[in-house]
Amino acid sequence: MKLYFIAILPPEDIRRQIKDFKMEIALKYGAKHALKLPAHITLKSPFKILELQEKNLIDNL
Repeated sequence: MKLYFIAILPPEDIRRQIKDFKMEIALKYGAKHALKLPAHITLKSPFKILELQEKNLIDNL
């Protein structure tokens, strides 16, 4: 089984602004864990399905 999650990525200019904001917060408050993930909106938290079901998942999205 493979791990998947479904998310929306904002446009590049917005991702850049969010990254800059995250960097500011990390420097100011030491919250560096937020820098590990790209800016996104999670629609479905991580879940596992068989790899052979991936095409069906994509087709249904």
